Amino acid sequence: MKKQSVKFLAIALIGLTIASCKKNESKQPSDGGVDLREEFAYVNVFLNDFSDKNNYLINPKTGSITPFVGNLVKANLYTTESKRYALSISSDAAGKGVQVFDLGIENHGDHMHKMGTPKWASMGGNFTTPVHFFSLGGELSIFDDGDGKISLGKESEVHTGNFSKVNSDGATPHHGAMIRFKNGNYAITIDDNSVDGFNKSLPERVQIINPAGAVVSSSTVATKGIHGDAGDGNIAIFGAYGGVLVVKQDGTQSLIPYPNNFAITNIMGTSYYAEGVKKFYGRSGNAGLRGIYQIDVNANNCTPVFVNENIAAVSLSFDEKKMVILLLDGSVKWIDLASNKIIKEGAVIPAFASTDTEKPSLASTEKFIYITMPSTGELWQVATKDLSIAKKIKVGTKPNKITLLGKESNE
Repeated sequence: MKKQSVKFLAIALIGLTIASCKKNESKQPSDGGVDLREEFAYVNVFLNDFSDKNNYLINPKTGSITPFVGNLVKANLYTTESKRYALSISSDAAGKGVQVFDLGIENHGDHMHKMGTPKWASMGGNFTTPVHFFSLGGELSIFDDGDGKISLGKESEVHTGNFSKVNSDGATPHHGAMIRFKNGNYAITIDDNSVDGFNKSLPERVQIINPAGAVVSSSTVATKGIHGDAGDGNIAIFGAYGGVLVVKQDGTQSLIPYPNNFAITNIMGTSYYAEGVKKFYGRSGNAGLRGIYQIDVNANNCTPVFVNENIAAVSLSFDEKKMVILLLDGSVKWIDLASNKIIKEGAVIPAFASTDTEKPSLASTEKFIYITMPSTGELWQVATKDLSIAKKIKVGTKPNKITLLGKESNE
């Protein structure tokens, strides 16, 4: 009987163990059913640091973190059209310049192909105050505030060539921008003081030049100041006092009026083109009007998408079909740009102040939102399925800007 009792006891214990495992599995997730390793295999996070020249390449799928020491501090980060390269651009007094980072993986349509190892490219150039960046047709374009000119480089030559300066007609130093058209020409701002503007540092007009710098279409619309640009290859838009300046590659120019509650001194100072939905958007930083607006070049109007006084950061998703908005209270709004509707919202990080000099930056994929946390030295990976679920990745001292490289793919 003793042996039989032991046998029954063992069976009972096994049954309890199985039940316990099932119980734990049903609760598991303490991660809410979200596996934070389920990011696409070829999505890579590239970020830099406020405090030094360190940059970091992170693969969320594998958890790998690889440091790369750069030449610049407090740089802005951008991803090229191919999503293979990142540009680090700084106009900080501690070191102005441009660096190109190569992921070493190329998109071959139905699969990704390893072309080398991740590393800094050798491409350089002659820059004084590089600021705005645009990428189209395998070309890298950078506007230099220091001379009002653009520099051009080719993605195919990042390891063998350099940026070349375009000596554009009528260029003068100013805080400007440019957009490349599919026909190879460029819409570029000009500061000719032809209008008494609201901000002396901003340009008033846009003209179109060819790759040699010659003017092919002169400005036909004058504004009281321009800031912010976006383009789809056929149309360029620029935020301006008095409306959104639309410049088509055939030289046609017009102003889209702002909503009626915008004053003449208000401006849509940041612009976006969401390739995934073929739409333009603008961001207003004006008190009482702070928010995201859709800019419809066909309907000739600007309509509000999300207006909130506490917007801290805005980013298009990697596929440019969504937009994530971070508020000062630490909450996010996840917006589907097909409908312009909020599809997910909630608190994700601690609140911070608009006066903070080291604020979070963000980027997102279909599955996750990535937020730099300079105050804690972490990168937070937040699930779009459940915003209450986050992984905290220790990286650097004070992680700063962030961009994404690769592709939302596992092949």
